[in-house]
Order: sequence, then C-alpha cells, then structure tokens
Amino acid sequence: MKHDFCMRILLLKLLFLSLFLFAADQSFATKVSGIIYDADRKILPYTTVSVKSKSVNVISNEKGFFSFEVNPGKYTIVFMHVGYKSRELEIIVSEKNLDLEITMELNSLTLDEIMIKPGGEDPAYEIIRNAIRSRKDNAGAIASFSCQSYLKGVVRTNAYPETFMGRKIDFEDGDTSKQKIIFLSETIADIHFRQPDETRVNVISTKVSGQSNGFGLATPFLLTFYDNIVSIPRVFNPRGFISPIADGALSFYKYKYLGAFSENGFLVNRIQVIPKRDWEPLFNGYIQIIEDSWKLHAVDLYLDKESQLELANKLNISQQYEYIGFDNWTLKSQNIELSANIFGFSADGIFTTLYSQYRVNNEHSKNTFGKTLIRFDSLSNKRNDKYWAENRPLPLLSEEIADYRKKDSLELKRQDPRYLDSLDKIQNKITPTAVFLNGLNFSKRSSSASFSLEPFLKDISFNTVEGWSIQASGSFRKDLKGRKEFSVSPVIRYGTSNGHLNAYLNSRYQFGKKYANSIGLGFGKRIFQFNNRNPIPQIMNTFSTLLDGNNYMKIYESHFFQLNYFKVLGDGFDADIAFSYQKRSPLENLKDINLWTDKEKLNNITPNYPTEIAISNMSPNTSSTLGLRIRYRPGEKYVEYPDRVVRAFSKSPLFTLQIEKGLPQLLASVSNFAKWKFSISHDINFKMGGEFRYMLQTGGFFNKTFVALPDYNHFSGNLTRKANPYVRSFQVAPFYALSNTDPFFTALFLEHSFNGLLTNKIPLLRKLNLRLITGANMIHTGNRNYAEAFVGFDNILKIFRVDYVWGTTDWILPRNGIKIGIRGFNNLFND
Repeated sequence: MKHDFCMRILLLKLLFLSLFLFAADQSFATKVSGIIYDADRKILPYTTVSVKSKSVNVISNEKGFFSFEVNPGKYTIVFMHVGYKSRELEIIVSEKNLDLEITMELNSLTLDEIMIKPGGEDPAYEIIRNAIRSRKDNAGAIASFSCQSYLKGVVRTNAYPETFMGRKIDFEDGDTSKQKIIFLSETIADIHFRQPDETRVNVISTKVSGQSNGFGLATPFLLTFYDNIVSIPRVFNPRGFISPIADGALSFYKYKYLGAFSENGFLVNRIQVIPKRDWEPLFNGYIQIIEDSWKLHAVDLYLDKESQLELANKLNISQQYEYIGFDNWTLKSQNIELSANIFGFSADGIFTTLYSQYRVNNEHSKNTFGKTLIRFDSLSNKRNDKYWAENRPLPLLSEEIADYRKKDSLELKRQDPRYLDSLDKIQNKITPTAVFLNGLNFSKRSSSASFSLEPFLKDISFNTVEGWSIQASGSFRKDLKGRKEFSVSPVIRYGTSNGHLNAYLNSRYQFGKKYANSIGLGFGKRIFQFNNRNPIPQIMNTFSTLLDGNNYMKIYESHFFQLNYFKVLGDGFDADIAFSYQKRSPLENLKDINLWTDKEKLNNITPNYPTEIAISNMSPNTSSTLGLRIRYRPGEKYVEYPDRVVRAFSKSPLFTLQIEKGLPQLLASVSNFAKWKFSISHDINFKMGGEFRYMLQTGGFFNKTFVALPDYNHFSGNLTRKANPYVRSFQVAPFYALSNTDPFFTALFLEHSFNGLLTNKIPLLRKLNLRLITGANMIHTGNRNYAEAFVGFDNILKIFRVDYVWGTTDWILPRNGIKIGIRGFNNLFND
C-alpha cells in the first residue's frame, strides 16, 4: 500500500513537471521576424525560410517579410530563393523578439567547370541530354511520400467594366474601387503520394475571406517538370506545355549555359531555356540542374500568348527544391503568378505553396489511397484566428488582413434581411439583354429563394400548327435546410392561331446526406416534339419557317404525368427510374400560313408529322412507360466534404444501360414494346496530340407489338445552320430520317480536336488561337447505313465553332453544309 502511494505521488509530480515544461515552452516562445532584400535593396518576396533541426518552415510574403516563433536558444536559419545563393545564418534567440534584415546575393556563376569552345556546342545541351536520360529515374526516385502543404491564393482586380452582358458588375463588398482583392483563400493539408499516380489530400484547415462555410483551394497545384507534358488547369490550354527536359525537348528548345555554382557540396548548373519557335506550347526562362544526379534544383519559367496560353496574358512558375538526404530532393516551394485581361476585366493572381515535413518512401495504410481524392476534416473551415496565427507560414499583408476583417464583417451583415434586400434591389434590375437573351433572375437572399423568367426570344415563337405562340415560363427555387433544395417550373402557352391553351408544371426535390439524390414530378398539358428530347430549338424553327417555309419542328399535344427518381449509388454507379404517362393528340398544320418571304416558300411546308418515317399523322393514343437507366464509370474519384460527397473525375469511359418498357392496359395504355440501349462514351486527352471524344451506341427493340411515333428510337438530325450537340448528333441528316423500330442498331460518333496542333504553323490562325477539329458520325440500322464527316475550327472569338459537314448514304440524297456552334446562350437554344 505504501509503495502504491509513493508511486502515485511520483506520477503526480511528473505530471505537474510535464505541464510546467509545456507551459514554459509556450510562454517563452520568441518571435523571429525580418525582411529579405537583394543586393540592390529590392524586396525579395517568396523566399523560403527554414530552421535547421526544427520543423519550422515559412516563406516571405510579397513585401519580403517573414515571421516564426522558437524557444530561446541557438539556431541556424536557411534562406533559399530561386536564382540566389542559399544563405545560412546563425542566431541566438533570447526572450526578446528578434528583428532581422537579410540580404540575398545572386548565385555567383562560374564558367570554369566547363570550357566553352568558340563555335562549339553550348555545354547546356550535354547537361540537358543527361537530364532527359535521367528523367524517368529521377521522377520515380521517391516511391512514395507524405508532406504538409500550405497554399495561399490571392486574386486582385486592376480594372473591370461597369456592366457585362447587360448586368451590373458588383462584387457586393461595399467597395467601388477598381483595384481590390476579390478572392483570398488559405489551405493547410496533408498530401500523400505513391507511384505512379496515386494521390490523397487530407485538408486540415481552409479559410476563404468572406465565406465562413467556404472550402477554398483544396488541392495544391503540384506541377512536375519531370513529366513530358506539364499540365496546368485546362482553361489555360488543354494540351499542356512541353517540359524543358521532356524526351523530345531538344526539338523544341534552345539552351544557353549561364554557369554553375556550389551549394552545400552540390554543383548546380543554371541554364536559360529558349523556345525554338513562337506559337508553340513552350516555356521561357531558367532551370537549374544538379551535376551528376541531373535532378532539378529550381525552375523559373513563364508562359505568354506566344506560348499558346489562353485566358491569361502571362503565367510565371517558380519552384525551389530542397535536399533532404539520401540523394533525395523534394519540392520546397512553388509560386504561380498570372495576369489576365479579357472582356475588360484585368486581374492578377498569386498562388503560393510551401511544402514541409516530408516523409519519403514511407508505408501508407491500406485506406490511404482509394476512391477518395480529397477529404475535408469536419473542422476544416471552423478553425479560429488563433489557429491560423500560430500555423500560417506566410505572413499576411496589411491589405489581406483588412480584407479578412472587412469581408467577415460583411458576412455578418448579410445575415440582416434588410441588407440582403438592398443587395437584391441592385442585382434584380431588368435590362434589355436579360429580357431578350439571358432571361431575368430575381433573388430573395433573406429567404434563400430565387425566381427566373425565360428570355423573350424563347417564349415567343412561330410554327405551322399554332401560328405565333406566346409562352410564360419561369422557375422558382428554394434552398432548404442542409443540402435540400426544391424547384418548380410552371409554363403557360397559348397558340394565337389555333387557340389552344396549354399549361403544365415540372418540379424537382433534391436531398441526400452523402450524395445528391432527387425526385422529379411533372404534369399538365403541353406541346411535345415527336422526339421528346426536343432536338429542334424553337428559335431556330421560327426563323427557318418564316424565312424559308421549312417547318422542321413536328409537334403533338398531350396530357401527361411523369415521375422520376435519381440516386447516386457510389463507387462510380448511379441510377434513375422513370414512369411516364401521355394521352396524345395529333395536331395539323394551319390552313392559312403567313410567312415573311415569298409565297413560293409555302411549297416547302411539309405535314406536321415526321414525313421521313410516316405517311400520315399518328392516331390519338395513350401511353404508359417505365424506364430504367444505370450509369457506371470505373475508377471514379470523390471529394469528401464534412456534409456531402461529390464526384471528382475518372480516367475511364462512362458505360450507360437504358431499358424502356411500354405498359399495355395500364391507365388505358396501348403501348406494347420493350427496347434497350447501351452506350460507351469517353473523352481522352492526348495532351500535345489534342483531345479525342467518342460515343458508341447500340440497342434495339425486343418487342414492338405497338409502338407510336414518339416511342421510336430517335436520333438527333439537323437541317438548321446551328450545330446540334456534338458527339451525339448527326449534323446534316434529316431530323427523323434515322428514327426506327429495328431490333438492332449501332451508332458511332467520333471527334478529334487538335487544340492548336497544326494551326499553330499558320500565321493568322495561330494568332487567333483557332483549333482544328475533325471527326465522323455513322449509324447502321436494319438495312440502312448513314455516315458523315466534318472538319472545322473552334475557339473563334472564344465563343463560336464552324464546321463543314459531308453526309453520305445510299437511301437519301447526299447532304452537306456549314454548321455553327455557339458556346453560351444555352438557355436560348435548349427547349
């Protein structure tokens, strides 16, 4: 007993001693800070600062300022910056804060190591050849690693227009200045990697200015120049850019040896990288390569418009690597700076990442890698200012501190319904562009609700059945608690010539704790196209009828009811099941039709049914059907938020199986058929070779005892100038010529976008950054075959695409024509 009592006293003493030492460790921490300059007294931003034998890794901000805390003692600090001599500084830290002023010197380059002979090959080429030969080995030298990353992203405007597309530009921050921060975010995350390409990011903390529930930039842009093609976000160029040490780099780059310097016992070569040709996806700038191992020591490269950079005017990438022992070099810091000027918007962005606490060639648990690509900790966006003050390695600028305070204050202010109402009044203004092209949007933020109206050009249309039709359509959406959402879209339509009034309503309820599932319900009386997917936009049919007498859109009237349920099953699967009821009535053309053109054009008008597949209009009929669709994408990756799971991407094709069954006698239905369709679709990025897209479809009817015209297998044809959706439509086939009830069909859609390849050799086209596109579509059904080929240019003014299409078949006249695709204005062309 006495022995037990003494042991307890000893344990208590040890506990109190530990608590005392912990408190002392916290209370006596001293702040070490300073500003970093170059030899000319210019601020040197984004310099990495490390303390030897301590897990202290910080980086200087745009003003060259750095700061960290350590306990009193003697330390060695290491300063590293691309192009500058690494500097070590011994300091003695007392209980008083220590302010430093650091001067960094440019690397003293010497040419003594390699003799350059007049007229001989520049020594840089042999170094590059060695780096290319060693590229794969160096890329895979570290089989796996784990590290912590800190990422800060800042976007500032320099100028922007008062309005855009008819809407007032308002960042809702109470600041009318043209120069200001519009985005500020920080993220601390653990990164796990295993060769060849397995990645897992666990986000510990994330912060977005003005968005307390925001998640910011989750994934650090971990660029590697050991890849042949350096991939950056595809908005800048879907092809990527050729690395200066890619296998074929010598065909694209010139190199100039600038000299070498010694750092910690390693000889480092500095080489200038110069593109051989303009308008190729190539870098400009400098790289530093370590002698003998031929590993990267640092890069400082940039891209501009002549590099086929899109969206931005210039993008600069600088990286600094660090030796961590055992011949291992790891990425220490990365800085990406970009500037953009488009449509009157001028902005600069800076994205700085610091990597630390590396553990290389480590064993990962079985659950580290899998279907989850990014996972956010449940408290990731709940950390307080004290946490960030203690863990942020990059000191904030005064304007960034002010931005956090201002926008956090504004976020609290936005909880006041009166303030939200004032914002709504500004944004809910009616403009001509919105009325005619974009549609009107009205929000009620205080109640998390919004209401929208379709554009005038969509709600006013002409056809040979109704004459002028006037439609009032809109949508109401309400955000509910959690991830739930409810929307309802009522439509009232009146035909001025046939006097028919139609009204119907579609609604949707979204729910689900993990995945976003939904239930949809629609009912009423409406106009349907015989192909219920509405392949012919009303606006295109209006002009083609009034100007040329071509009434492409074939319609009928129906009382209907439809119910569908969609569910994400996980592991790449989702499914939806749908029940549809239609009581159909045929419609006929008006007797008197007035066109905007010659009366001779009246001869072009065809009956109001698909004349390609029918010799008369359908009889009134009632149809009840049940459909099931299952989709599967192998290897799909997910992002796990604290309250939901979102699909990220997959490198695999999408497989889709659809089955539809007519239900005879149910609700007086006469439909008696069963059909199926299986499809495979995929987008493949060949990087320098462009992007290849395809869709393969096959299917047919098991049973076709009674199949009304709307229940055929329909394929989207097109006789208008506007292109139909690519890689799933035929661009010059008559709209219903390919519709069928055959027991088997096979269709294939192919498209290849060269994304600048070839066109960058033609002076005018390369400056316009046009993309050559080519492809083919084909179908075999029953005893019929049809094929078409096309070639065209995309990225015209960033909006348009123009193709010339040839169609060929042995059962209808060959067709060809120009098709114009329009990026945007989807609301106007989707019925």
